[in-house]
Amino acid sequence: MTLPEILLLATALAMDAFAVSLGLGTAAAGNKIRAMLAAGLYFGLFQGIMPVLGYGLGQPLEQLAAGAGGIAAFLLLSWIGWGMIRESRRKEDSRDKVSGELSLKPGRMLILAVATSIDALAAGAGLAFTGSGILLPALLIGGVTMIISAAGAGLGSAAGKRLGSQAEAAGGTVLILIGIRALLTAL
Repeated sequence: MTLPEILLLATALAMDAFAVSLGLGTAAAGNKIRAMLAAGLYFGLFQGIMPVLGYGLGQPLEQLAAGAGGIAAFLLLSWIGWGMIRESRRKEDSRDKVSGELSLKPGRMLILAVATSIDALAAGAGLAFTGSGILLPALLIGGVTMIISAAGAGLGSAAGKRLGSQAEAAGGTVLILIGIRALLTAL
């Protein structure tokens, strides 16, 4: 693969992480820097590791990720999205104390990172058949995702400060919609 092709692939793979980062930023509006660091690090790391795993496992994994991966992404993203919507419905004073902290907890971030990087796993399996190496694509995929996710969390935080609980509900809805898209793609 050429460098422009790898960068296009990296940008395409980062779009789900960007959308999720927007939602995280809305929920953690008071913790903009923390949200940006968490989104960038978790999503960038997983998007960089998953193609390497996919590359090593090859075509059988690509077929599994296409089917079961979409269902898993749907379940995980919908569960977290519904939680964000529920949190947005709580009283405004309790939301300010609880919501931003819950959205960035390591367990939740880990689930989101795995759910948004399933397509990178399949991409790595596909790269195994191109005859190209995996190190440069994995580094670029992880780096591009890190930058795009941090930017998404920053933008989401700005929106969250302005729109309050409505922005968090919108972020949860976006997660659910991404999950539905993953499910429909898998079917």
